[in-house]
Amino acid sequence: MTKVRVVSLTKNYGDIKALKQVNLEVEEREYLSIIGPSGCGKTTLIKLIGGIVAPSSGEIYIDEQNVTDTPIEDRNTGYVFQEIALFPHLKVNENVGYGPLVKGEDREVNRRQVREMLDLLSLEDQASFFPVELSGGAKQKTAIGRALASGSKLLLLDEPLGMLDLKIRNELRYELRKLVKDLNLTAIHVTHDQEEAMSISDRVVIMKAGEIVEVGTPRKLYIHPSKIFTAKFLGEANFLEGKVEKIEGNYYQVNVSGNKLIALGEGAVLKENEKCVLAIRPEYVKLNKKKLNEINTWSCYVINVSFIGSTILYNIITDTGKKLTTKYILTENEPDISVGDKLYATLSSEHLLIYDYPHEGLDKALDLE
Repeated sequence: MTKVRVVSLTKNYGDIKALKQVNLEVEEREYLSIIGPSGCGKTTLIKLIGGIVAPSSGEIYIDEQNVTDTPIEDRNTGYVFQEIALFPHLKVNENVGYGPLVKGEDREVNRRQVREMLDLLSLEDQASFFPVELSGGAKQKTAIGRALASGSKLLLLDEPLGMLDLKIRNELRYELRKLVKDLNLTAIHVTHDQEEAMSISDRVVIMKAGEIVEVGTPRKLYIHPSKIFTAKFLGEANFLEGKVEKIEGNYYQVNVSGNKLIALGEGAVLKENEKCVLAIRPEYVKLNKKKLNEINTWSCYVINVSFIGSTILYNIITDTGKKLTTKYILTENEPDISVGDKLYATLSSEHLLIYDYPHEGLDKALDLE
């Protein structure tokens, strides 16, 4: 069982600040994913933990041992790269057992451990195959087996499924989580795929511009993100600027272009007459041909309809000029709506998030850079 802690971790490449005073704790046997825009520092962070690059400042602890200056080979971590780097002249079983063997492990012990690892990864039938004979998924499973063969309890995964086809990627991510849990490992998984991170992680780290924005469970980050950037980056969201008019308990009455909207502001700290931002996921904006509710309802018309596999997106514009996106799951009961239809859009109070207005401005706060 392995715990990881980084303290004030910073990495500079000349004038470029790739990582800025990052603090993070990863619990024993936790499956943690790190996501964020390109260039946000997520790969730099995992490379620092693995010892591939050295920090400019800060400290790294593995099981409360300071490993900041410890060489990569002495950190007892398994590292899996996006680029599948197997020895082309070695068979699957030889690739998996290579690390412990070159460190002097007894050959018979090595063969037994390799057999156990191949069985765990369902690769026993391909043990004598060379990498060129393997599918993409089998290659990456071989790379994972090689990373784990030395007995490491910390698995570092740097975009491990990024080079694979969608179907294989979707299958392998669940196998990967099961493997981590079955072996009582701790895993840190860097990915650009939000769905991948959300579906297999105990917690997710959101990063932006070399800093951690927010850490939480996938459900919490999606339904009740505490940071406006998280609401923007994770999934989809509509944003509205307004001013707080009235506060009753956890409910905020907000004026948005003359319309009164009620939002459940659990955890929000705003005062009356303060400028704010409201955010709502597209699936919580419902369309009707009749006005069913006076509260949180706008008259609107449809400007675009997009069919996206299992969902349909409707882009609407309200009578006050606000553009919103709504989302419906494709079923036999999805609304019969066409471009140009005049409708009513109702925003769920329970799912209408409220935030302080960003001091840098809304566009800058939502910017991916």
